[in-house]
Amino acid sequence: MIRRRLAQGQGRQLAKAYNLRQRDVRRLWTWFDRLDSGGLGLLNLEEACALPCFRCNPFAERIIRLVSPHEDGKLCFEDLLTVMGSVFRPGVPTTAKHVYAFALWDFDGDDLIGADDIRAGLKLLLHKKLSSEVIPGGGEEGLEIVSLTVDVGDEDQRAEDQLNELVERTLAEVDPEGLGIDYNDFSMLLQRMPDFLSNFQMSI
Repeated sequence: MIRRRLAQGQGRQLAKAYNLRQRDVRRLWTWFDRLDSGGLGLLNLEEACALPCFRCNPFAERIIRLVSPHEDGKLCFEDLLTVMGSVFRPGVPTTAKHVYAFALWDFDGDDLIGADDIRAGLKLLLHKKLSSEVIPGGGEEGLEIVSLTVDVGDEDQRAEDQLNELVERTLAEVDPEGLGIDYNDFSMLLQRMPDFLSNFQMSI
């Protein structure tokens, strides 16, 4: 497959437009072009999830679907630059990161994070095994360490019950009144998590 290159000066223009370094734009283009098997300038959802910046991220599909204008999650190069430049690069304003993080956890799009949203997020985060995870909640830094092991697929009902327990314990910490977590509450919660900003970025 013939590899395409950015036109002369295009890397500089894109870097300026999306608040990225030129070398980051070039590297992202190299990744994108290698996966664009059809040469159409679009990655399907599976290809997009295979980008090095996404492939180890449990929220990869969710991130891509949020930034993609296509129902099937297709991603163009400008979409990739948008999410990397406006959300995941170092130096993005904290508020912008909080807004995007809230959107990631608000799976049903009702502007509240409730039990179903937390369940969906935990399933993505924990994959097939739940164990000693940091859950937003109480304590001096707004965190509680919850130790719970679930082998999904092994005794399905037991695994489901334990997942329910983890969701309930999380809700008891972050939403004790059961009203759902709105953006303001979510943002205040993130402010009590000192590692959030360093964790909510991606290397290029």
